[in-house]
Amino acid sequence: GNAGRIRVRVGVLSVLVLGLLYGVVQGINATADRHLPAWRALAAFDLAALSIAIGKVLLPPLMVGPRMDVADLRQAYQPWSVFAVLTRTRNGIRDPLSPGWTPAEVAELRRAWFNACLAHPREYVAHRLEIAFALLRTHPADWPEALKFAAASYQVRDNPPIAQNTTTLHRWIIRMAQRLRDTAVFAGWPYLVAGMIAAPFAWRRRERLAARIALVLIASGVLYAVPLAVFAPSAELRYLFWPCVASLVAGALAFAHAD
Repeated sequence: GNAGRIRVRVGVLSVLVLGLLYGVVQGINATADRHLPAWRALAAFDLAALSIAIGKVLLPPLMVGPRMDVADLRQAYQPWSVFAVLTRTRNGIRDPLSPGWTPAEVAELRRAWFNACLAHPREYVAHRLEIAFALLRTHPADWPEALKFAAASYQVRDNPPIAQNTTTLHRWIIRMAQRLRDTAVFAGWPYLVAGMIAAPFAWRRRERLAARIALVLIASGVLYAVPLAVFAPSAELRYLFWPCVASLVAGALAFAHAD
């Protein structure tokens, strides 16, 4: 019937859109000078946290200075970002994103990471829950404001210089952001809660197109946010940008009176 044909058309269109997006991503990747293996930073973060939890340095020797100990890791570690522990130790940790890593060194880091997580599952889960909570919570005032927003523009490598925004409106926005940075305005949880509240209402009204779109957005946000509990290397709010936006839009659509 008509419903079946509509489903087929939607399915075909979805495949075409996904294929187009994949092609665009591959085209962008082809222009990169080199690819940064972000998992190595995540591995360093997890290994540092597990080292502190069990009282033994689990980072492979190729990554740390010869006198590295747990006390050094503990004084440098912060739950809000891997950057803290990578840059604040006295004995030094090798930059996991720097060039020059050999395949054997990469394999050794991967092996140390997997073995540590498997050997200490409770400590690993506790660490990842701490990061997830830091990502969702209202950030304390003493946490870096860069976790939530950047107050200035930055020139990256050889990109054209960026003219700084010096308008009165921009200065006012930055002042307000700085005042609100330790409030729920710059936390992920209020926006995600809005989507959770909207979900049952959208489900009850799922015969409406707007409600079905709301359900798709909520599902998309959940599928995006949940893996962050395992893969986020920091508590930067930008990681939750899409789930927060999807939840707000879904909330509006769930209660829309017309399609």
